[in-house]
Amino acid sequence: MIEGHGDDLYLYKGKVRCNFSSNILGNVDHSGLMEWLAGQPGLLSSYPEPSPESVERRLEEIHGLPCGTVLVTPGVTSAIYMIAGFFRGLRSYIEKPTFREYEDACRMFGHIFTQPCDADLTWVCTPCNPSGVAVGGGEEKEMFKKKIRDSKSVYVVDAAYSDYSVKSIMTPAEALELENVLLLKSFTKRFSVPGLRLGYVVGAESVISDLKATRYPWSVGGMEIAAAHYLMDRRERYEIDAHGLNAEARRVAGELEKMGLRTSRTDCNFFLATLPCGTAASLKAWLVEKYGLLIRDAWNMTGNSVDLRIAVQTPDENTLLISAIKEWLSLFRF
Repeated sequence: MIEGHGDDLYLYKGKVRCNFSSNILGNVDHSGLMEWLAGQPGLLSSYPEPSPESVERRLEEIHGLPCGTVLVTPGVTSAIYMIAGFFRGLRSYIEKPTFREYEDACRMFGHIFTQPCDADLTWVCTPCNPSGVAVGGGEEKEMFKKKIRDSKSVYVVDAAYSDYSVKSIMTPAEALELENVLLLKSFTKRFSVPGLRLGYVVGAESVISDLKATRYPWSVGGMEIAAAHYLMDRRERYEIDAHGLNAEARRVAGELEKMGLRTSRTDCNFFLATLPCGTAASLKAWLVEKYGLLIRDAWNMTGNSVDLRIAVQTPDENTLLISAIKEWLSLFRF
């Protein structure tokens, strides 16, 4: 996990003015949430629910799902490891390049990596991290669902970034139509609250019940449970302009392509870029030191030292990043 996630803002205390390495928005106003939590002293002095059942019931109501089909976890990453542990020792296929946590979790629990036709579990990230491509999204959704329906494999579909996609992604209700799907969703991405570890799994009641039996007591804290209810009650205030963000991502990608970088055809707010020279690690260090800009070195997702991932922020911040990368490339005089 430490090598898998890659969000290392904590290493640059006081140095980073804009974080392009995190795939969520950094300018969301959480003052209302903070003020509300500060007015709930009992959150610190009392034990929370042993299991976050109140959040699970509320999510089932919001998505129109039957009782017992949602499992809340302390973040999607925790759900990934829980699922890998539950299916320990089986055969997994991971569509790459993608989020490293799937591979790390499978290795931890003794999975055997195999081809799609032989897999007991198939791991899919959509929109894909790091490329931003909506796998099985939009016009391809029905074909994707048919592929899953015809498969003997359990599909773990990580839709953590679905709210940022311009293409429609599998919904919780659609996931339940397919008995062999575990759909992962994230509060962190939806509400831009990575410090609150909150995610959830949607799946058939029988599988969710078995997964819940492996969950330890108080795995989700009182602060997270309270924040979840606050955010769900006010979810209309947290609108995500997916089309605007995607347009900005494509603008930035287009400017970088003019400089010789190759970029992915993203469907959301982040994209994968490949440098024509140097390494992503060296560019990352230079950007932090000179401009206080943090990007994501994507080597552990793609296996290539020249790959980086950029999640767009405000237009002005994005323009600064473009100029900074142009300056760095000029040092090579290629």
